[in-house]
Amino acid sequence: MKSAGSYGDLQLIKPLLAQVKVKHGTMIYTLQNELLSVDVSLSCLGRASSFEVTLDDSDLVYYQVFKPNDEVEIYVGRSSFTKILSGLVERVKVSKRLSRCEVTLAGCDYSQRLLQRIVKAARYGLASGGPSEVGEIVRDLLSTQTLGEPSEPITTYHVQNTGYTLQEIRFSYKPLMDCLKQLADVVRYTFYVDVDRDLHFTDRFSEYSGLTFDESSILEVEVEDDVEYVKNRVYVLGGDEIKIDAAQEQATQPVSLHDRYWADEFTPQAEDLLQIALYVDKVGYPPSPLSGELRYDQSGPYGPVIRAFELSASRVASGWHIIDTSTAVTRGQKVWLILYKTGDANNTYRWYSDGSSNKTDAYSEDGLNWVVREGSGQDFAYRTYWREPLVAVAKNQRSIDRYGVREYVESNPDIKTRVEAKVEAITLSSKLGSLKRTIRIRAEAPDQPLYAGTLVGLNIPGLGIQGYYPITQVDYRIRGYETHEVEFTVVREVE
Repeated sequence: MKSAGSYGDLQLIKPLLAQVKVKHGTMIYTLQNELLSVDVSLSCLGRASSFEVTLDDSDLVYYQVFKPNDEVEIYVGRSSFTKILSGLVERVKVSKRLSRCEVTLAGCDYSQRLLQRIVKAARYGLASGGPSEVGEIVRDLLSTQTLGEPSEPITTYHVQNTGYTLQEIRFSYKPLMDCLKQLADVVRYTFYVDVDRDLHFTDRFSEYSGLTFDESSILEVEVEDDVEYVKNRVYVLGGDEIKIDAAQEQATQPVSLHDRYWADEFTPQAEDLLQIALYVDKVGYPPSPLSGELRYDQSGPYGPVIRAFELSASRVASGWHIIDTSTAVTRGQKVWLILYKTGDANNTYRWYSDGSSNKTDAYSEDGLNWVVREGSGQDFAYRTYWREPLVAVAKNQRSIDRYGVREYVESNPDIKTRVEAKVEAITLSSKLGSLKRTIRIRAEAPDQPLYAGTLVGLNIPGLGIQGYYPITQVDYRIRGYETHEVEFTVVREVE
């Protein structure tokens, strides 16, 4: 790079020029001499790049032409132009004062589409049988199978395989950008959509810009070390994990409910009885729903009623059926699960059992007087479920030794498994456990554009800054249609 000893010396250097192309319908308008200012902020890691272009339209050529959703391409260069942003206009503002008219176009690059599309429901990982490698998951998230129609004009040629597989991860009604950021945090990758609408999902240290800045080309540097957001013991609160409490799952012998109430006993070990599941089928057209109740034991099904329940006849087929109960029970106290008598022999329900004759059950013809068959009955097919809040914790001991314990709680009800919660806790404790060093630089603008998401070399020995750093943001502030400067930000984690 050509050196510059001071800001004044920049006036001797050929300025970096800007050019803007706006596509409205089939027409493409190329703007350069009309430009009053061009502000471009290139970002990565979960943020869209943005632009604001203001032009002199005193001849009233453009003020009624440009509209939101027009396509924009922004170029910079000295001897030739290179595209640094392609995106869509979101806002158009017209300002007129006397004979002077200005038109301002503002919007974002195509990364914004990642915020505007919702992943409705997607489950990945080894436990799901679907894609489990992080790069494969990213590619699938961009497909029409997940997003629905129409497909997005964003390709995935620069999505790298990470070699990291997940046991399970789920996304439910989250912006695509948030899903990609969650995956990027797991493998410490960066991502952005380039000027050709291609998604880059790559290692933060894999894409080198080819540029190095030293004290001869840097006009101003600011270094900030911040420990405020260091968190080294992380608790992740997920959703509820549904677990089986009591169960008898053999279902070989059907027992008709047309002439008797039937009951089976179980002893809960959890106080939260969320659901029950029954193995039943339907005969003909029962005149009423499949109904029943939960009742405490008092020498049989005579104790207080805990909860009544029913299931519509139209929902009953052959197999397991889950019914919401959402009630509290006393741990260790025997409970009777009762199904009511209904219909006739040709129009009723059947509850399946294990066909044994040495267990305990009960039956009744009127629902009031029960025959308890202790040691001579059967075990009916049922399951009871309870829910346990998912909590996982992970710590970064090196960070704790350096900065003391700094705790953080992440609440995410979309996490449905203990494995997911643990992975999230480990990821966050690693990501948040380091001090962040932010370096902001104002420098002579090189011939070659800078892009967020790439590496840049820095050689500032006076501040102890030497090496390659990932760029998180690049700002071009062009007045008229030319500039001599570029501002960029790099961030490095400090152990």
